[in-house]
Amino acid sequence: MELKHANGGKRAFIVFGTLEDLEERIVDRRIHEIVKFSDNLCDFVSSCGIIDALHAARLLLEKHHEKQKPVHIAFLDLEKAFDRVSCELICWRFTETSERVQWESEELQALSGSDMLSALKIQGKVASST
Repeated sequence: MELKHANGGKRAFIVFGTLEDLEERIVDRRIHEIVKFSDNLCDFVSSCGIIDALHAARLLLEKHHEKQKPVHIAFLDLEKAFDRVSCELICWRFTETSERVQWESEELQALSGSDMLSALKIQGKVASST
């Protein structure tokens, strides 16, 4: 999309970018009003980032090391897992609550040591998967 402006169009693109940022902030605020995110989800909580999650993991490791107890930690890159699948496909797949879905990720099953259970809530319906 190209916007024309008397000064060569540069200012028009800056305004267009600002409007996109404003729209993104409005949508983000509305989502945060509807959905309550856990404090553990650092990516979705304002003023909490990956550094905070890494510090928490380090403290956990240090405490278990002091007590000489075993600890197991897994880092999942949710961006790689979910951003490559279209939202429409995910919503279509999970709309039927009685339908079971078989996860085909051998890596995740190996990490869990057993069948993984998860649930997704879309439009008031809960879809479970194994």
